[in-house]
Amino acid sequence: MKLFVLLSLTALLSWTAAAPASQSSYKVHEKRNGQSEVWTRGDRLPPASRFVFRVGLRQQNLDLADTLLHEVSHPSSSQYAKHYTQQDTAGNHSTVACEEYFVPEGIQHHIDFIQPGVILAAPKTPQLNTQFKKRGIFSAQQAGADRAANDTSACSDNVTPACIKALYKIPDNTLNHSSNSLGIYETGDYYAQEDLNLFFAKYTPNIPNGTHPTLVSINGGFAPAEPKFADGESDLDLQVAYPLIHPQGVTLYQTHNQRAFGEKGNDDNFDDVYPDTTSPDGYQGKVQCGSSTLTNVISISYMAAASSTIYSIPSYQSAAISDYFAKHGPGLKPFSSLHNATHNDSSPIGANGGIYNRIGRGMPDVSAISQNLATFVDLDYGLISGTSAATPLFASLITIINEHRLQAGKAPVGFINPTLYANPHIFNDITSGNNEGCNTKGFSAVPGWDPVTGLGTPRFPEILKLFMSLP
Repeated sequence: MKLFVLLSLTALLSWTAAAPASQSSYKVHEKRNGQSEVWTRGDRLPPASRFVFRVGLRQQNLDLADTLLHEVSHPSSSQYAKHYTQQDTAGNHSTVACEEYFVPEGIQHHIDFIQPGVILAAPKTPQLNTQFKKRGIFSAQQAGADRAANDTSACSDNVTPACIKALYKIPDNTLNHSSNSLGIYETGDYYAQEDLNLFFAKYTPNIPNGTHPTLVSINGGFAPAEPKFADGESDLDLQVAYPLIHPQGVTLYQTHNQRAFGEKGNDDNFDDVYPDTTSPDGYQGKVQCGSSTLTNVISISYMAAASSTIYSIPSYQSAAISDYFAKHGPGLKPFSSLHNATHNDSSPIGANGGIYNRIGRGMPDVSAISQNLATFVDLDYGLISGTSAATPLFASLITIINEHRLQAGKAPVGFINPTLYANPHIFNDITSGNNEGCNTKGFSAVPGWDPVTGLGTPRFPEILKLFMSLP
């Protein structure tokens, strides 16, 4: 049926090019607004020119995505953990271009875009997108380097794997399901095997030297690198995760850099493009999108330079956020004009003298220790502090939980947020401290969810017990 529709649309488009019709029966579907100085409009192509047109059909039922996700993610749902397969969710993406084009009105609502059309080709050498930043600070030092692997006497100064296990009551993992590797995403930075070996020898002698992640190269990504080119981000992620999940493995999704990381592609001079494989200058290599199997859990320790102001408050989080503002409002002016709304508006950051978005998605969801983690980088021992440490730590805990569920014949946990917010008792509620900023004391850690520590830090035995009790 999908093929038939596509062929029908192609036939209709061909017919419109050959047969006259009243202008009223056609509607403008896309139109170019302005022209970048890097482009020069050329002559009209000869009428006999022939091109292969691709019609991108609109995705259907996008309005049901939230409902379908919650059906398999909410602990009270009868469909919990009955995750959708690719078959369940499958659907049907030269500098030749035009200023605008028309399509028959009767089929316009089925069409997303047509290529070639108003979309221009991507540049051969894109500019590096720098809006995403790593969040880890490495400080080389010798203090604590001589501590024994199982020494937990100075965990406030040097956080070792033994400290993390003791803090969150995490037992040694012995499970290694073949379908449950932990995914870790890295971009523009690399680990050094020599750093991992030094770390294993020092803190986790049960992990053999040479243990390394399975590489999934994205856009030319490679790993490992020589120690002098290693980065604290990638070294940290692996040195946090391996001691918790071993003998379970790690799958490393490695990109070479951050090009095409943002939604707008590589260069503001070019349109928001879909890959154009018909152009001689376009990508002609192996198609990668959808070709790599994703792991059940992926740790991503990167952030955008701007805070998330485009996502509305999800239903599972609305009660927690409402309770926070009702009892512990920060007394700071928001920039949103819809102070009590549950969806975003178009108010720009800083509007009305405000300094935060009150009606958007609340962050974080959870917290974990992120200061003074013992790490080896470029063959040196040192400490790393930053929220990057919390991400692989919590991802490792969920990977361990999936190990237990898989051993029990259950499905992986999938999207966990509805379950977490419905069961705040599985976290240690942090009620002191604040995150100052914008010349204010910022938000404060208070009873319940807050914008500093989220629901709190994990109580691993309780989290494991809860997820094992679910179907």
